[in-house]
Amino acid sequence: MTSTRPTVSIVTPTYNRARLLRPTLRSLTEQSVPVEEFELILVDDGSTDETPEVVREFADKLRLRYHRMDRDEADIAAHGFNVARVRNTGARMAEAPVLAFLDCGTYAGPDYVLAHREVHERPRPGKAGHTVVGYTYGYNPVAHGKGSATLAGLLRTHSAAEVVDRIGDQPLGWDMRRRFFDLDLRTKVAPWLLFWTCNMSTLTEDFWAVGGFDESFRGWGHEDIELGYRLLAYGAQPVTTRKGWAMEWPSEDRSQSGVTTTASDRNIGRFLVKHRNPLVEICALRLTTDVLMTVDQFYGDLLDWTGQIRGTDVYEELEAARATVDHLDVARMAVFGCGAKIPSDWPQALLLDVDAEALAAASDGGRHGTIHGIGGRTELPEQSFDLVVITSRLAGL
Repeated sequence: MTSTRPTVSIVTPTYNRARLLRPTLRSLTEQSVPVEEFELILVDDGSTDETPEVVREFADKLRLRYHRMDRDEADIAAHGFNVARVRNTGARMAEAPVLAFLDCGTYAGPDYVLAHREVHERPRPGKAGHTVVGYTYGYNPVAHGKGSATLAGLLRTHSAAEVVDRIGDQPLGWDMRRRFFDLDLRTKVAPWLLFWTCNMSTLTEDFWAVGGFDESFRGWGHEDIELGYRLLAYGAQPVTTRKGWAMEWPSEDRSQSGVTTTASDRNIGRFLVKHRNPLVEICALRLTTDVLMTVDQFYGDLLDWTGQIRGTDVYEELEAARATVDHLDVARMAVFGCGAKIPSDWPQALLLDVDAEALAAASDGGRHGTIHGIGGRTELPEQSFDLVVITSRLAGL
């Protein structure tokens, strides 16, 4: 369509969603900026429906590149569940300095491209740029079914912009993160929890600086917030935009079946193992509808308790625990709430504590394994230990 470099590259994954793909592509033809200024990279994880025909309908209406994953790229046995790999494939094809993500079945509002681009045109806050979370009307997978038929009916006969005008701020159109869109996300302890790829963007160079999506995440959920975690750790600044809104089609395909719930829980565990710390553990324990509102409070309580127990010695507790089982065959030991001092005659053990400094001291130069955490969720296999000691350092938790 043009030889000029696009300003924004939009990556959209798809798999057997031709019916949902068509309105997504149509919404991108109705942007407030010329279609020549952005590109859409549509990556197909092996669809067997009429997706190619839908793509051909829009070939001359959008700056569109369609890539179908081949047998060497895709895990054939897991078609439709490789979204991290699929998005990375699209990102590698991107030519623009801004990388945006939009789901198949999500309608882009008319200022979607413009609003995301405007944020990234601001001066860099540091070595990294901004990471942008866009408001997504109707996105609340946990509350699926409440008002879905009404919203779907409106979208069948009206454009997304017309639907937004009609429903205003009615609950059926809420983004479940709505309370955070008027806040400075830099004041929140875990803003990465809001980073959902239904509508978000970042600088392309920042995306690759942190390694893109982790392709070990399979099935539904959390590969996007894990990317957000690494982007913020790298120095990207979180920003919200209502102007760059989108609208989620209330499809039954989005509901959390037993399969997706299992995959989601597995991915939460993978996230925790990859980034072991008490904050991530809190989120792993509370990754439900209320976690967005409660994580700051829980983490604040944890920090208060950590301060209270700093310097608390449980050495005598540990000696007493060991004495009670001296007659048993105890080869594998773990201590939750170890404190800074472990009896010198103890065999190698796994130590866990919420205080990173105490944990480092107790590790005895690395002789003992360590986990910086609370202990509510560890992802350790069952039957890992012969003895687990839980000390009074955890009493207040």
